[in-house]
Amino acid sequence: MVSRLDPQKGFDILLDILDDFIGEGCQAVFLGMGSPVFQSALRTLQRKYSGRVSVTTDFNEPLAHKIYGGVDLFLMPSRFEPCGLGQMIALRYGAVPVVTPTGGLKDTVVPVTADSGDGVGFVADRVDTWAYRSALQRAVRLFREQPDAWRALVQRGMALSFDWKESVRRYLDLYRFAQSKKRVESFVEAPRKGR
Repeated sequence: MVSRLDPQKGFDILLDILDDFIGEGCQAVFLGMGSPVFQSALRTLQRKYSGRVSVTTDFNEPLAHKIYGGVDLFLMPSRFEPCGLGQMIALRYGAVPVVTPTGGLKDTVVPVTADSGDGVGFVADRVDTWAYRSALQRAVRLFREQPDAWRALVQRGMALSFDWKESVRRYLDLYRFAQSKKRVESFVEAPRKGR
């Protein structure tokens, strides 16, 4: 997780369930600055699981990119997230996001479904601890039990593009359409002005 250590980012949700996942063999890495309460809780977890939990309370962009590139899952249990860049960066690097259904997270992370084999991440049913735990459990299960499906999931995420090319093309199409409508209206209205 690369994030501000802030209640908005859902650290309380994560801290309630992290022990279970670390106890089952998962590892975790955290990079971010913020709430002293969350920093202390993460450092306690790091001491408890020495060598399996890493916490860096700093702003370190080069390290952030190494984390994005080196992790399998990227956690974003945000309580609200107007846009969110972390999930988009994670997808590009091949880290599968596990998110809550809020704001930009809901808009950019298509949920993985068991029956369709599509989607690019795991989306909790709602913004709370139990729903997020369930989403994370589904992600860990797929990672451990279906390596081929996991590789396909990673590739789908890496193939996404969140750049402006498509948006610019759509804006240009809309602008040209509006221009053509204006020309037609001007042509139709022109004779009336001469009367």
